[in-house]
Amino acid sequence: MTRVLAAALLLAAAGCRTKREERLGERVQVMEGLTLTQTVNGAKSWSLRAKTAELREDAKTALLTAPAMEFYEKGKAVSLVTAKKGEIGVESHEMLLSSSVVLDSFSDKSRLTTESLNYSPKTAMLTTTDEVLVKRPEGELRGRG
Repeated sequence: MTRVLAAALLLAAAGCRTKREERLGERVQVMEGLTLTQTVNGAKSWSLRAKTAELREDAKTALLTAPAMEFYEKGKAVSLVTAKKGEIGVESHEMLLSSSVVLDSFSDKSRLTTESLNYSPKTAMLTTTDEVLVKRPEGELRGRG
């Protein structure tokens, strides 16, 4: 799956404009309207959309604007996480979503807000060390991580 994501990003970047980042001299590809989907045994696991993605070839990462990531179980969307910005490892699929992060769980109607969330494809978990606020129909919970 890592090769598929890397190939998809590189293929999408082929048709995008190239710019030089003068500060670092790094090649950067800019893509607009990025959509990536990961499947496991043919079933959709998650889908990521972003307004723009800057593929940083040397760092093997893509910087995202307005990322929205939807998670699926048994073919049905179960949660949606949005943020103002994010970063994804092209080969690792590790993701960092940051700035006004909101995670909505559809099954229990809960909403988690925080400043950053990390997604690990190895554990399929979202984690943070930041302060969080969880709102549910039955109340609120504040904490860290």
